[in-house]
Amino acid sequence: HLNRKTVPTNADMLIGKTCTVTQDILPQSKGRVAADGLSWLAQSDVPLKKGDQAQIMSITGVTLTVSPVTVTNS
Repeated sequence: HLNRKTVPTNADMLIGKTCTVTQDILPQSKGRVAADGLSWLAQSDVPLKKGDQAQIMSITGVTLTVSPVTVTNS
């Protein structure tokens, strides 16, 4: 019998993690982020600058979709 369980890939495990923008990202232009020790192509609906922290929302092919990390003052 085949095991029909879906096994997440290593890339799927990045979803929800925080990454660092290494190349500016604009809504109409992809940039790059560092996540899990690797450099990834990334896109966002809002501009992100090099050095910004972002959260990984999803992965399509080899491109991460990220959004800004909101900082809460506690």
